[in-house]
Amino acid sequence: MASKTISVQTGDTPGQRYDVVVGNGLVAGSLDGLVIKGQRVLLVRDANVPAAAAAKLTAKIARRGVFVSHIAIPVSEQLKSVVTLERILVAAADAGLERGDVMLAVGGGITTDVVGLAAALHRRGCRVVHCPSTLLAMVDGSVGGKTAINLLVSGGKPNGKGMKSSGKLLKNAVGVFHQPERVVCDVSLLASLDARTFRCGLAECIKHGLLGGAFGDDGLLGYTAALIDRGVSAASRELPGLIARNVALKAVVVGLDEREVRDDLPGGGRMALNLGHTFGHAIETLPGLSWHAGGKKFRGPLRHGEAVGLGLICATELSARLDLCDPKLAELTRVLVGMAGLPVEVNGLPGAKEVVARMAGDKKAKGGKLRLVLVADDLTPFIASDVPAGMIAEVIGKIAVD
Repeated sequence: MASKTISVQTGDTPGQRYDVVVGNGLVAGSLDGLVIKGQRVLLVRDANVPAAAAAKLTAKIARRGVFVSHIAIPVSEQLKSVVTLERILVAAADAGLERGDVMLAVGGGITTDVVGLAAALHRRGCRVVHCPSTLLAMVDGSVGGKTAINLLVSGGKPNGKGMKSSGKLLKNAVGVFHQPERVVCDVSLLASLDARTFRCGLAECIKHGLLGGAFGDDGLLGYTAALIDRGVSAASRELPGLIARNVALKAVVVGLDEREVRDDLPGGGRMALNLGHTFGHAIETLPGLSWHAGGKKFRGPLRHGEAVGLGLICATELSARLDLCDPKLAELTRVLVGMAGLPVEVNGLPGAKEVVARMAGDKKAKGGKLRLVLVADDLTPFIASDVPAGMIAEVIGKIAVD
């Protein structure tokens, strides 16, 4: 497949948009047309991205007479913190980045989230370009302008390297909206991913498929299911098409509700993209979990995509219990999550009441009430704010094993 460009509309003014480019071998040209001689670039690399790849990119940019600085950051939910954010901001200041200069993020969703926030804060806003290196970041995290770091509360303290594990980790509790200048999805970067990291991105693809009826692609779920059934992998030739369709769906949502404020839209506007996430975020950072997936046994904490997969199982099961959808849709979701090599149940969950209590801290809560994104048979989202806690606890029990 030749490279494909999807335009993302931002704001209400025509022309406020940026491009997401999907294809192979695109990283080298990620800044084409965006920087000129004499400008400065800070390249922030996910430490999991090979240093040699970053060095080649740095050399190519520098040949244009652009001044390039380069730092690598370790990534984890614990390190998605103010400490890492400060390190990037100090590097930007040391590099002399001005507002018209560029931060270039090369890495997964944690990297694009934190670099995006740093770009929004540096001199009250400088430009940022994302080169996502994981499937999850390509189909979701790097597109749409959400930036964030996590926050540790109730006893946790910074330790100079990130955050200690004590206390409660609030996912994406601090952030702003700051749209990138461009997103470059170079599918060749996925070939080096380990299987577990790749599979995490499939959870977001399943989520988008479950929303396709509301946002112009009611065939996306069937298309995704067929690819999963065929054993789609990080080296699959079909990946550019899968990524492009997912990005196109997200572009529609962002164009309708860039800053997640249009509660009046069907399904809550951009809030719909949180399908499965209220459940998932509540269990994502829990210690002491174990599960089987892809023929292997793992021990927690869960990765984001793994938690989202479990959250989708809970959300569709709850939708079925509320008669929003046929139980067959909930069963299909569970089957797809399992076929994708993601966990469908976990050992070591605390009591369901504790998980529900964690869910109460979700950012979508309003007026002290928990709001959940659910789904109907026609693959359109529904926002429920009056679901009994006991019913939520029951569906959490569907993913818990002793």
